[in-house]
Amino acid sequence: MALISRLDVDKYPSIIKFLRILPKLDIDTVDIFGSGAMLEECKKFIEENKLDEKVKFMGFKSDMSEELDDYTGTIGIGRVTLESLCMNYPSILIGQNKVVGVIDSEIYDAVKRVNFVPFTLNDISVEDLNKSIKEINNNQLEKYQFRNRIIDDFGTNNIDYYIDEISKITPVFFSIFEDVYDKIKNIKDGTQYFYTSREVFDIIFRIISASSRNLYFKEIAINYNYIYSILKRQDLIEERIGQIDCSYNKNNIFKKIKKLIKKIFRKNK
Repeated sequence: MALISRLDVDKYPSIIKFLRILPKLDIDTVDIFGSGAMLEECKKFIEENKLDEKVKFMGFKSDMSEELDDYTGTIGIGRVTLESLCMNYPSILIGQNKVVGVIDSEIYDAVKRVNFVPFTLNDISVEDLNKSIKEINNNQLEKYQFRNRIIDDFGTNNIDYYIDEISKITPVFFSIFEDVYDKIKNIKDGTQYFYTSREVFDIIFRIISASSRNLYFKEIAINYNYIYSILKRQDLIEERIGQIDCSYNKNNIFKKIKKLIKKIFRKNK
């Protein structure tokens, strides 16, 4: 199988979690396509856990469509799985420090509207994952193939819908985004991972604070991926909105996100 991912801080825990259970899985070999800041850490893990014969590093490839002809399926996070499913390859979904399983109809429905990130899903057992892998190895692929559904859900027939949704969003002055860019580009390189950097958070927080008097919560397109990472990094926001209950489950995570944003806006009005 082919594991396709950036080898960066946000992806690293999920990749390592999969590699830890790899010796127990009915997978002969895994080729890792990608590069990033955690490449050497990944190589170190492979060496220390004696996985050299099972795992190879293939480097970054700009076009995976031809490479995948040699594989029975993929392992990935986010859009990697979407692209894999579009080509009708089975895909093992990992992410959020979890190994969720081979994408079937239930998993697909749970992640298709959240960029194929398994926020609300749980780890799969090794036994259940092996059942799916055995079906793939025996060429029993039908329930793991989603090309037609990908076309229905994400094809050009959806353009009118998205144009209509975008047209409902209240415009935000472009100068706000220029301000974000000007400040972020001056941050020193190499200090922290960008998406969870305190400096980046502080910049975005200040700009939201400055403009929140003129914006309504319901009119702002919230990036759930980013807010979720902020929730997990409780230390970044405790000083601004007080102690936050950071217990997560699939029933309350989005309620907590909305509550968090409302608190931020209310405090800065």
